[in-house]
Parts: sequence; C-alpha cells; structure tokens
Amino acid sequence: PLTPYFLFLKKNKENGVKYSGKKAGDAWRELSEKEKSEFTKEYQAAKEKYDKYLEEVEGIAPKTSSKKKEKPTCFNPARIRAVCGKKKEIKEMSGDTTKALGRVLEKFMQDLGRSSFDQMKAADKKTMTVEVLINAIDGSKKCAFLKAMEEFDTVVKEAEDAAESEKEKAKLARSKKKEEKDDESDDEKKKKKKGKGKC
Repeated sequence: PLTPYFLFLKKNKENGVKYSGKKAGDAWRELSEKEKSEFTKEYQAAKEKYDKYLEEVEGIAPKTSSKKKEKPTCFNPARIRAVCGKKKEIKEMSGDTTKALGRVLEKFMQDLGRSSFDQMKAADKKTMTVEVLINAIDGSKKCAFLKAMEEFDTVVKEAEDAAESEKEKAKLARSKKKEEKDDESDDEKKKKKKGKGKC
C-alpha cells in the first residue's frame, strides 16, 4: 500500500495539482496534523487489508517493520562453527545459530567478567589473575557447568601454567635489565679510576 505521503501526492495529482520533488515535500510539511491523519488512516486501512490478504490467500504472515537489525557479536561466526564443528555430531550450523551462540558467549563473558572484577576488588587486588578468575567461577552458580566439564581441570592447569610462565619471563626480563644496568655502572667506575691516575 501507498504511504501517507504518496497517498497525498496521488490525491493532488487526481485533482490536477502536480508537484516536483522539493515542492511536494514542502507541501506535505505544510499540512496540519489533522490533514495528515486522513492520509495516515487511509494507509492503515489499506495495510490491514493487504496483511489480511497475505495471511488468507498467500499463507504468509505479515512482516513487522519494528524488527531491529541485529548487531554482530564480537565472536567470529567462522570461529564458532570451527569450535563447535570439532564435535562429530555437529556438521552443519545455520547463521542464526552462530549469531545466537555469539550473543550467549558475550553475555556469559560479561557476567564472568563482572564476577571476576568483584572477586578482584574483594581480594583488594589491582590485576585480574587466573586465581581471581577461578575464584569467580567457584563462587558463581551460573558457572557451575564449567566445573562439570571433563576438560575444566586441564584448562585451569594450562591457564595457571601460562600465567606462571609469564611471571617467570617477566622476572627474567627484570633481572636481565638489572644485570645490564649493573654492568654499565661497573664500566663507568672503571673508566673513572683509569682517568684519575693520569695527570
């Protein structure tokens, strides 16, 4: 069906009034709300009739224009399919399913992040660590399913090992930097001693 604006143009054309693009828009804007409501009512009636036709004759449900465009998730759909596809039972997955899984993962990550942040503050820590994350999982009923997974202990161990490895690397880097600094200061002391004996 024609929208109220186009119904207005059609009525004027039938009455012998023709508008160019800009003039038509100006004429529409100059109409009062009461005058516009006549065209809006006519549009609503035509739309209801059309939707009824689609339902009865074509068997198609009317489209709702209020449907919001779904925003993409931060999780890559291809990655979701790849991870889920590791299970032999899951061979195909629709785009809607990957989007839904992405939204569920985002929501779960937000909840887990909030729980971890609360644990971090409660422990008076400034950095979120694996230990804080595990405490958040232990303290959350929503995360109980994680502990029930067969791989949970392995994943936690790998995360702890990775965190420990990062700590060791940082410690080695700091000690190496300190040694280099000490070597530089020793070299400077030797140069000063050599310079004192010559006059």
